Amino acid sequence: MLEFIDYEIIGIKQLGRIMEYQKLNYFGIRLTLKGGINMKRIVFLAVIFFLVGCGPQMDSDDELAMDSDGELAKQYLLDKGYDIESYKGNQDYSFTRAELGDMPHNSIWAVQTISPELYIGKEIVQEVFVVKNHPLSEMYGHQEGFTGKVEVRVFIYNDEVIGGTSYPVGEGVNGWGYSLDGKTAEEIHGDDLDSLLKEWSAQN
Repeated sequence: MLEFIDYEIIGIKQLGRIMEYQKLNYFGIRLTLKGGINMKRIVFLAVIFFLVGCGPQMDSDDELAMDSDGELAKQYLLDKGYDIESYKGNQDYSFTRAELGDMPHNSIWAVQTISPELYIGKEIVQEVFVVKNHPLSEMYGHQEGFTGKVEVRVFIYNDEVIGGTSYPVGEGVNGWGYSLDGKTAEEIHGDDLDSLLKEWSAQN
């Protein structure tokens, strides 16, 4: 039986805007979320999923082989000054134009600096790492349960890093997805965020 849990979300302004433009349908239960940037609480289904990854979670104790995309992503993170704690493997990610207006795709692309148009229907590789010394490490440092670690997903297409996401790691840590460098959708798109989300939603 599914339960509904009321969460206070950090970065609620960003999440409220993203969810304002859609109806979510999970396991046959349709949930309409209304409200704008001033909403304080949002009801979520107690279904845990990563911002990007829809596949199985990988065992952190496994030593995973790293291919050329993994090496590219690793070097990119090192050049950024992040300390790599572990490598979690990779996952393929793709989306259609109709899916762009739905979760999780709209929240993924809302924190990218590039347009999703060139990547519709393409296969993007996500290289997944856990790092320290990330901007989110300081942002979430005060939260109880935060480990100081951040999961980052480096997006690679045609041997080039095109973006990614980051998420704080810790038991009971409330937060939402950020860009690879820890920026919110509002920080990236500013006043254009609302119109961008409406445009993507209209393509459903």
